[in-house]
Amino acid sequence: MQQYNQNWQTPPPINNNYYLVPPPSYTWRAVLVLFLYWAGYFPGLILNLILLVKALDTKAQYGEAPGLGCLILTLIAPPAMIILVYFLLAHLF
Repeated sequence: MQQYNQNWQTPPPINNNYYLVPPPSYTWRAVLVLFLYWAGYFPGLILNLILLVKALDTKAQYGEAPGLGCLILTLIAPPAMIILVYFLLAHLF
């Protein structure tokens, strides 16, 4: 009789670094903030900062926060676009 490895039948060990509940995603919230910037810059900025603090807390707790990069991009992109449009209009007219 041939011996074979039966390790495939045993469940993998539980690692304490992983949680059973996945971290919340902030991607759709970043899209909401991006649309809120069109309604007004300051309401979008305030909501973006609130969600950014929550996402950083999630990253500290889970080790990752899906959508954190989107929130950082929505914090940087609207002021950069305003400055870019200002300089383009200043050079054109």
